[in-house]
Amino acid sequence: MGKLSIRHVWVALTVAAGFIGPASSPIGLPDVYWTLLVGHWMVNHGMLLEFDPFTSAPHVSGPILNVQWLADLVFAGLDALGGLNMVITATALVVASTYTLLLAAAVTASGHLRLSCVVVWIAYVLGSSNLSPRPQTLAYPLFALFLLAVMRAEWRKDNRLLWLLPPATALWANLHGSFFTGFVLLGCAAGGRIIATRNLRAARPYGVPGWEQTAAQWAQWASLWSAPELSRALRRALDADRRLKSTTVTDERGIVEQLVLSWAVRAREAA
Repeated sequence: MGKLSIRHVWVALTVAAGFIGPASSPIGLPDVYWTLLVGHWMVNHGMLLEFDPFTSAPHVSGPILNVQWLADLVFAGLDALGGLNMVITATALVVASTYTLLLAAAVTASGHLRLSCVVVWIAYVLGSSNLSPRPQTLAYPLFALFLLAVMRAEWRKDNRLLWLLPPATALWANLHGSFFTGFVLLGCAAGGRIIATRNLRAARPYGVPGWEQTAAQWAQWASLWSAPELSRALRRALDADRRLKSTTVTDERGIVEQLVLSWAVRAREAA
């Protein structure tokens, strides 16, 4: 077993804050009481809610659609097990799991643990007023799971978590009506990838052929080079690219000229 390090402390503080905050706060929003009443009503009657028996307003004809029926049953079950204390504790666990997934997504995207912890702390402060026991709170970790899956697919090329999204969506759709935000997140990721691809293909100097034609031409030229020559040329091109992005000593023209001259000592046609 490895020794504890300062990195473990940062993670522990972040996750603990996500639990201690909701667990030590009184219920600030009364939504949960209607949720508990509906959940207990469904348990006692053995059926889903098709009308609202708890309102004094005039009833609207026809059945109602209670999209958060599963969340109502979950909270009613927690209340039956341990009262409001159990409801608050379980909500705190849900919130802590949400910020744990959010932290994993931030680390995936940035690669910096401490910076990611600070970002999660800021997110906690911004969302602290909406962490009370209510159906939408049960949907928070599912959105965080979508975010983590997208981050790993985009930044790590790891698509395994994407397989969890269909069952997560089915669960989310029966917990709260916010399930559409998962599709919005996937749409934003797909749109960003399309825009980035188009910009990459459009970012070429005037008069330069298309990417497909250029790639075919370079493949033809590459056959004229030996493996050591190709390796040496690629290393020099990479070195020139790095200097173009970071140099403060010489100008761009000098770097490109040096690169071209290093390739020019050849007796046959090359790129």
